[in-house]
Amino acid sequence: MKCPHCPEDDIPEGTKFCPECGGAMVAPTQGATTTASAPVDPALRCPNCGAGPAAIDSDGFCSCGTQRKRPERDHMEVIISPTVAGISDIGKRHNQNEDYMVLASTKDGDMVLVVCDGVSRSQNQQMGSKVGCEAARDTILQKLGAGATDAKEIVTLAIKAGQDAICKVPFDPTKTDQTGAVIDPAQSTIVACLIQSKKVTIGWAGDSRGYWITPKWVYPLTRDDSWLDEMVNSGKLTMEEALKRPEAHAITKSLGASDDGKNPGIEPSTMGMNVAEPGRLMLCSDGFWNYAEDPAVIRKLVDSQPANADALSLARALVNFANQQGGKDNVTVIFACL
Repeated sequence: MKCPHCPEDDIPEGTKFCPECGGAMVAPTQGATTTASAPVDPALRCPNCGAGPAAIDSDGFCSCGTQRKRPERDHMEVIISPTVAGISDIGKRHNQNEDYMVLASTKDGDMVLVVCDGVSRSQNQQMGSKVGCEAARDTILQKLGAGATDAKEIVTLAIKAGQDAICKVPFDPTKTDQTGAVIDPAQSTIVACLIQSKKVTIGWAGDSRGYWITPKWVYPLTRDDSWLDEMVNSGKLTMEEALKRPEAHAITKSLGASDDGKNPGIEPSTMGMNVAEPGRLMLCSDGFWNYAEDPAVIRKLVDSQPANADALSLARALVNFANQQGGKDNVTVIFACL
């Protein structure tokens, strides 16, 4: 057989892929032209069938079914500058990354940071976290561009835009779980931050968190919308008692439609602070903080890095830590060094 893509012409009958260039052994359509290809590096061939890069589909799978390329979303690194960067990673146990993050800057130097964590028990959670992040970012940038100045209102509107976006994600009301219950429409937590010079404004819904880290303090800026926090803050249970309950990490507020597919709206929480001394702002999903409930753990991880460590190095250290602890969930960490 002759390869339709390269000069190789001594190929055994029945071969699916050219052993020289890796192209599929399918003749080009009538009238099409072909060009000679250089031999494929063995490292680029499929370890299962030997096919070259031409056999990889858009999802990263070879035509023989072998996964050959890691989906881009499995590990995302975004760098705005040495002082602002983030990482989102699939972790060790999930088969997809349901977290998403966006980082953006304006010509005036304002920063927009958003983390969303898709709820695993909902439908299309990957799409939900992505559109929630992007809608929040776009709204903040739009409002700033239009001259808006009330930072808390801007962040509140951003999260509401994320809610509107996620409620448009496709939902199948006939899709049920093993118990016969309808699986919820796409749901996602969100924490969104606007940084304007030395002013930080954060809004959130769910249990993705923000922290302010100085050489002396690790200070939580957000408070989880969770069953555990409600029980402990109301005095109904102690922290130790609540942590033993199966509902401990159930969230009580998130982006997403109600079970009838309608948009119930959302009222996020917000807070603002003025930066009085140098520090590091961190946003993260619960894939990290579940391994670092004690602020002393965060303190130790940050202190283990050089004093002048850039934002990407700090994010990488915390993501690696979560994966070393078991990586039971997707993990996202963003740092802004202010």
